[in-house]
Amino acid sequence: MTTGSITPTTEGQEVQLERVVLDTVREARKVVILDKNGIQRLLGNGGKFQEGVIALLAKLSVSDDRFELLNSFELTVPQKYTHST
Repeated sequence: MTTGSITPTTEGQEVQLERVVLDTVREARKVVILDKNGIQRLLGNGGKFQEGVIALLAKLSVSDDRFELLNSFELTVPQKYTHST
């Protein structure tokens, strides 16, 4: 997925985001008690875990939650379409 940003983030925002994510994982570990096998399963599903985090970041970072970020869209151009006209 390619995303663009109109206004670049600040270094402070980047640091704060990393802290929030780390704090969230720490809090989640208090609620979801993971034993050795549970952690191993989570690590084995690392790709799915990352996909879930990425989807959640994309969903929660939009200003209007009625709309989702588009990754692609289809466009049908008529056969006899002339761009110059």
